[in-house]
Amino acid sequence: MKDDFFKKENFELVLRRQNLILYFFMFVVPPILTALSLISADVAGFFLGTNVAYVLIVRKGLPDDTGSVEQRVLRIFIALLLFGVSSLILTVGFDAIETTAYFSFKFVEFLKTFMSASTIWVSVIVCIKLNLYKKEEDFVSSQGSGWNRKSLKKSGKIY
Repeated sequence: MKDDFFKKENFELVLRRQNLILYFFMFVVPPILTALSLISADVAGFFLGTNVAYVLIVRKGLPDDTGSVEQRVLRIFIALLLFGVSSLILTVGFDAIETTAYFSFKFVEFLKTFMSASTIWVSVIVCIKLNLYKKEEDFVSSQGSGWNRKSLKKSGKIY
């Protein structure tokens, strides 16, 4: 079941039962819970922002997260830095233009956390550009075993 969840096909915009259930829980449940006052607007914004980032990352293909300890720490640092900076900029920006006069306070809090959480996707793109993620073919060739997925498919063995 875990392997089926991370398949790229589950995040395509098609009318399959599994996709509809997944999108319902990712994008419809948080606003419903907010409307029923079961969670706050900023929690719903965080859920929706991370879900949007996750869908964008999966649709392009999950990067292989192997690497040295330094690479992993740097990836975490970049993600936290982008999240913190975007959160700070959005908080200062929304306070400076006094958007609460135009929108409700809940909507402003939702937007701040939604946009900040969506930077997870940006951090993955930045880390890919900086070669902090290994590509799948690099990982297979670095093992030095002389076989890869294509040779396994030709031989009829799928692992």
